[in-house]
Amino acid sequence: PGYGYGSRGEWGKELTKVLTKRSQVRRALVLLDAERGPNERDLQVIDMLAEAGTAWQVVLTKADRV
Repeated sequence: PGYGYGSRGEWGKELTKVLTKRSQVRRALVLLDAERGPNERDLQVIDMLAEAGTAWQVVLTKADRV
């Protein structure tokens, strides 16, 4: 689940725990809208993952529209 339209606040808390504290997590995929580019929340998520030492990779959505 994302943090955009229709997301729930409690999802963010639980996902943060999973992404930063579970040793089984090998990599997180960060979906970015290619039309809009990264927003402040996207950058916060990337910073959080980097600080926790969780590997991450960007996946562009809507790239066919650019």
